[in-house]
Amino acid sequence: MPLNKNDIKQIKEAVTEVVDPYFVAIQKDFNENTVQHRQIFQRLDRIDKKLEGIVYRKEFEDLATRVKELEDLLAVKH
Repeated sequence: MPLNKNDIKQIKEAVTEVVDPYFVAIQKDFNENTVQHRQIFQRLDRIDKKLEGIVYRKEFEDLATRVKELEDLLAVKH
């Protein structure tokens, strides 16, 4: 016996009723994970900016040392 539109509609409603709570739970977990991921990325961005500052400071110190060495070689006095 083939299914008619009403049968299909009832099957769809039954399946939706059974799986809907799972989809709601998955969406809730996804939203919570999204917030956690956003917080982690914000922390990583702050760490990255601090590391950039350290790298630039080190490069500046190296450059200052090289300038000092060049001044010494050229016997430039300040």
